[in-house]
Amino acid sequence: SSLKDKGLEIHLCLYHWEAPAEFLAEGILDPKFEAYFLKHVKIVIEEVGDLVDYYIPINELWCISFLAYYIGIHAPGRKDIGEFFLAYFKSIELQTAVIKIIKELSPQAKIGIVNIHFPTYIQEENIANPTYIKARELADNITNFMYSDPYYFGSIDKSVIKKFKKYFPTNFKDI
Repeated sequence: SSLKDKGLEIHLCLYHWEAPAEFLAEGILDPKFEAYFLKHVKIVIEEVGDLVDYYIPINELWCISFLAYYIGIHAPGRKDIGEFFLAYFKSIELQTAVIKIIKELSPQAKIGIVNIHFPTYIQEENIANPTYIKARELADNITNFMYSDPYYFGSIDKSVIKKFKKYFPTNFKDI
């Protein structure tokens, strides 16, 4: 008998950092990646959409942008703040496009986003230092809230925009 017959719900992640090897060098910034990924999404939904209860469009945007393009420990292994922000905005754009496709092709399905959230800390001796407090708030935004706030609040924290404005596209509020 099927999983559905046993009362189990199917949760399907459409992108969990896997892609054909041709995308390893450029990652989500490869000019061909978006078309490839959106085609993949459509095929998956058309083939198994009737079985899926919950979709996760992209797993942990932080990993495919910050870890891949700023820290450099995920493919493509870059360490460039400008590329990080390009990848960040591309990941928001892609996840939004996938959500729209799911709603169109599988309107009964539920959609959730998966982010990695973890606290940032200040060393005890600096806990009251305003410079450290501001740095901690900025770190919290870059590692946590930037990946969920656009979906929940429709915005990015003003401190991030102010600090990194030169890396933002001119139309970023439209993304």
